[in-house]
Amino acid sequence: MVTEPGEPILADDRSSLFEEIVLALRSGGNEVAAMDIAQRWRDFLEAEATKAPTPAARAVFDSHRMLAYEAVGQPGRAIPMLEQSERDFPDDYNPPARLAKVELDVGHLDVALAAIERAEKRVYGPRTLRVLSIKADILIAMKKPDEAKATLNRAVQVGEELKVSGGYGQLMERIRKRAAEL
Repeated sequence: MVTEPGEPILADDRSSLFEEIVLALRSGGNEVAAMDIAQRWRDFLEAEATKAPTPAARAVFDSHRMLAYEAVGQPGRAIPMLEQSERDFPDDYNPPARLAKVELDVGHLDVALAAIERAEKRVYGPRTLRVLSIKADILIAMKKPDEAKATLNRAVQVGEELKVSGGYGQLMERIRKRAAEL
């Protein structure tokens, strides 16, 4: 169903299925098959993004493409598309937050920190927890544990003020534990 273009499935749903197959193959130790599917996933998403009629339609695939590039060992390929999305949507926190994660993954720590700080200015509500968690990851990579701990403590404070629950409550508990370990 995933690799058959004639199957009637929405592109983002097809992408999620690609991701699950890659994860399943890798967890089963079949790296060769996982890489094959990951490359097909990447190619599928690039084609979908290319034919998107608007910047908003293209940006729908940003998070999927980011994951696919990571799956094929090319996380840096996401940088140009995320920079374009940030230009297209200057008030949206998602592009700079995603860009920060990719820049962290490729070791561009100063660029990652600048991107997450842009995201931090734009983010709102419970999503702030994820942005601050990425910021802490960057600060840890920069060997700034005190700043990372302060960032994580601020995330906990935000979560408590918002009275987050469900998945965000679980995220807050993980953040609280990380802060205590620093």
